[in-house]
Amino acid sequence: TIKVLSKNPVGREILNELRARGGVLRLPTFFISTQKDSHAEHENLFAGVYLNVENVLEHGWTVEEFLKNPDMQRQLIRDMHTTVLHELVHEVQGRRPPWTKGYFTNTIECEQEAFFRQMLYQVAHLETSPGALNNGHDQWLAIDAADNLDDFLKFVASMYPDNVVVGEPYFGKFLAEQRARWP
Repeated sequence: TIKVLSKNPVGREILNELRARGGVLRLPTFFISTQKDSHAEHENLFAGVYLNVENVLEHGWTVEEFLKNPDMQRQLIRDMHTTVLHELVHEVQGRRPPWTKGYFTNTIECEQEAFFRQMLYQVAHLETSPGALNNGHDQWLAIDAADNLDDFLKFVASMYPDNVVVGEPYFGKFLAEQRARWP
């Protein structure tokens, strides 16, 4: 995970935000689980990233083979690097102070931040790796955001109808910084 993400300036930024006070990088624990309608999810309480078992099976591997084979594990991370980055943004969010507004709630702002940073990561990946395979999986992120940032944020919000808007301060600051940079 570290090797793949550290090749990208946005990936390095997220990894730096996962460093403990002493500078040691503390990644969450990765698990394989069965999920409905999701490639991965983050669990804040246990600092875990859960990758959908379907991602393993699509490679033709069994779960048993995958769990015993570090090469397969590394390959899956390489194949899912943008999704992993998205879930690590949620890990960063989970390390914010628990008195942060919306900390114990599924918020729209958390998903908007994660998708926005995932989009920035994907753009940087394509800029630094022009030969990178872009299968279109994340392509909509950059296209939608470039067309209209507010519509992009609304679309992300629409994917999470049960999440709430709380006026989360970290996202407000992040979004203001991004708007200042946006064309």
